[in-house]
Amino acid sequence: MLNRMVITYTLPLGLFAGTVTTARDELTTDLRLGLILLVGMVVPFVATLLIARLLARRRLAESTLQAMAIGLPAIPFVGLPVLGSVFGAGPATLTVAVGSLVTNLVIVPLSLIMLGVAARGQTKRTTFRSVVGTVLASFQLPMVWAPILGLVLVLLDIHLPTPLVGAMGLLGSATAGVALFASGVVLRAYRPTVSLPIAVSTVCRLVVVPGLALAILPLLGLHLRLMSYPVISLSLPSPVLLVILAVRFDIAEREAASVLLYTYIFSAVTIAVFIGIVA
Repeated sequence: MLNRMVITYTLPLGLFAGTVTTARDELTTDLRLGLILLVGMVVPFVATLLIARLLARRRLAESTLQAMAIGLPAIPFVGLPVLGSVFGAGPATLTVAVGSLVTNLVIVPLSLIMLGVAARGQTKRTTFRSVVGTVLASFQLPMVWAPILGLVLVLLDIHLPTPLVGAMGLLGSATAGVALFASGVVLRAYRPTVSLPIAVSTVCRLVVVPGLALAILPLLGLHLRLMSYPVISLSLPSPVLLVILAVRFDIAEREAASVLLYTYIFSAVTIAVFIGIVA
């Protein structure tokens, strides 16, 4: 029930409010930042999906969840307090806005499509036609079309009434708390565990992904200030959405909950290390 409430109501409202309140000028303020975050999230996601699926021979749904655990930092959920305390409210807001757009418009829809294809493949023979049907069905989910609608309104410079957007944002702000509570219920039911996939996901999310960004970005000639935004953003823990989708699709709930727990615990150390390096 809690996960259904998050997926159907609070998360779509939060995604829509967060997207529609992004100023159109902010979308073009620094395209480099958006491109860096896009590459820094999509490349680990796709690489993990391929490695888990083709080399580790994991099922598509499990591979997708592991790709989310590694490639998707919790920028919309914890980005503002972490980045705001380091860089100030202005740069933090812009970075979180860009990171949230990448999350909402790219990673989340792609993950839902892959999970939908995996779920359909368990009950029916997978064909090109069935995959197309699953993709189209995925875009009917509120958490997919809500941020896309918000982006369209921003690009068209259409402003909704402030009280309406504020009410949506207020309802959407319940997502993190409810999702964390639901994650605690899952942890209570399944108990945290340690396994090779969990350890790999935790280390890659907290160390490997931001470490690669830290090593590659200076080669692009970026000054330290611009480079520090994506490095700290990519060092954030996995999102609570990981557990929500694991429960929703009834796949790897214990693994998802364990990864969420460990990334939040150990990120207190790893984020401090990366902040000390780049800030």
